[in-house]
Amino acid sequence: MISLMLTTANQREAQVLDMAFKQRGFEVVLFMPNYQNYVKMLQYLPDILIVEFPKICGEQLHFVKLVRGHKQTKNTPVIGYGDRVAPPVKKGYFQHGINEYLERPLRFADVIGIIDTSLKKISKSLDNLAKPAAVLDREADLASILSPDTLATKKIELMTSHTAKFLAFPFTVAKILKLTQDEKSGAADLAKVIQTDPVISANVLKVSNTVFFASLNRRIASIKDAIVRIGFRETKRIVVSMSVMDLFDKGQKHSGFSREDFWYHSLATAIIAERLAKRLGNVSTEEAFLAGLLHDFGIIMLDEFFGEIFEQVLEKTADRGGLFIATETGILGVNHNDVVKELFSRWKIPETITEGVAGQYDFHTLEGQVDTPAKAMALCVGVANVLAKTICIGRECDQFIRPIDNWIFKQLKMPAGFTQAFLDDVYRDVDLYRRFLGLEERELQRNVDGIDKPEEKRVGYVNLARDLFVPPAAFLAKQGIELVSISPTEKLSAHDAQLDLVITMAAPDSDPDTVDRYCGVVRRGAETGRDNQSPQ
Repeated sequence: MISLMLTTANQREAQVLDMAFKQRGFEVVLFMPNYQNYVKMLQYLPDILIVEFPKICGEQLHFVKLVRGHKQTKNTPVIGYGDRVAPPVKKGYFQHGINEYLERPLRFADVIGIIDTSLKKISKSLDNLAKPAAVLDREADLASILSPDTLATKKIELMTSHTAKFLAFPFTVAKILKLTQDEKSGAADLAKVIQTDPVISANVLKVSNTVFFASLNRRIASIKDAIVRIGFRETKRIVVSMSVMDLFDKGQKHSGFSREDFWYHSLATAIIAERLAKRLGNVSTEEAFLAGLLHDFGIIMLDEFFGEIFEQVLEKTADRGGLFIATETGILGVNHNDVVKELFSRWKIPETITEGVAGQYDFHTLEGQVDTPAKAMALCVGVANVLAKTICIGRECDQFIRPIDNWIFKQLKMPAGFTQAFLDDVYRDVDLYRRFLGLEERELQRNVDGIDKPEEKRVGYVNLARDLFVPPAAFLAKQGIELVSISPTEKLSAHDAQLDLVITMAAPDSDPDTVDRYCGVVRRGAETGRDNQSPQ
């Protein structure tokens, strides 16, 4: 699949080009050259950018400059086009970072030729164009799902029934869940379950004999021995993850959504949820792992079976900012968790898992209510999702999170919040499991594709809310940026010449005068000698 982002002020031209590219199999996203759509571009990471340059093109030039300044997009081919311009003007376009400039009238064959040449420079080809896939059996079903006149229950029924035609809950996962409920079960029982799936058996044996696990003395030849070498607990989680991931192809279907990133995020959420469940004590750690793994099952279900809906929701989420599930509810009147709740009920997945997945976005409202397994599960999954997003292990359809209140850490018996030791254990387990799951190797403890030159930046943060978990600070630390904690009583002038940014975390009852103290911080630029406002 080749993804392409296109901007032009000429609406008719946009329609013609959009249609022409889609007929050739491109994924096309239209955008305007502003900062909001720059953020959208970082979500989609297109293979090609096509930018119309009007007579007054300051916004377009600035947009291209932003593209060239980010690590993830600095090598993305940018093709400009417009009316005939003087050579010095065209030279300026190239200096700002475009790769080619086409003059009107456009010949589509020339555009395709230049795209093909540009793609080959980044080791891609038009041979990767995806063929359009059927998403629904009947157009009438799609129309009903999108119609505001259709009852919510009918929409859920249509989507659930269509998904159930093509998917069945993995037999291996069901057997392992049942096995978990038997305290007397051991490696021999687990081996019998694994051996019913030849693909999983082969993979478990293969990885158990890799350098990561292998012993110099003996090569593993049986599943039981592999379980002993890998570990009983770890093997169960690995097999569950394999079974769930094998329900879907790993290849990308829609621009703006990477299944590789999705599974990384889901795996991290599962690992964190399992660890939180162990601390909470009144919910099964086995079920918490599966609930974390399945917490966004509805998203990949949309990507697989309801592509038209998925594309529409994803684009509006990127355009407007906010939660994917909130945008989806606004468009459909229902969301993927409503469908998943019905689907999991048909599959007879344990109710605790189903309710935990369905209630994950309301975890912050559960103070004093986590004494039931379903509520406890929702807390574990919701908090795990927030942390996985914050420390950027993988990615889903948005990067929006809500704070984690201090009462939650008290409930989880984590008085210091998420410690580095806790995070290190998560990174270790993600790296262990991804070896079995065929996920590409990644640097987990640093987000090396994020902010440019993070080692040269220093950020101060003032925690007026006294939160145990400060998501912006945790995110920036993951980028490798030096953080400076500033006491609310401390005068900030001592840091003025050193800080690039100041973050103020305020509580609803914070004193406005105290907050205002940090809103006009002045720092002197080391090279220019000019006064600059430090951003908040």
